[in-house]
Amino acid sequence: MHSSFPRIFMSVPPPESTATRHPRFYYPNGSLIFRAEDTLYKLVRDTLVKDSEVFSDMLTLGVHFNGPGTEGTIDEDPIILPLTVKQFDLYLEGSCG
Repeated sequence: MHSSFPRIFMSVPPPESTATRHPRFYYPNGSLIFRAEDTLYKLVRDTLVKDSEVFSDMLTLGVHFNGPGTEGTIDEDPIILPLTVKQFDLYLEGSCG
């Protein structure tokens, strides 16, 4: 079952700030790093693709990661989400447990 999720993603890095790692959703074995407000999330790509049509489309169709670069792979260059921390937390709690 695929979850609904906003279909808007921004890839322009925000101005310099001090983002912190989410205490629950920053997994050591994660492969993709996202940022909502000033919070970083490190999530497992396969779980996102399996549980979300939007992430599946974004990652399978190559909306991101089309060439060399670090977007989504290091804390300093996360995939920016146009969501609040509360919104993304609620989404992850509902879809990833």
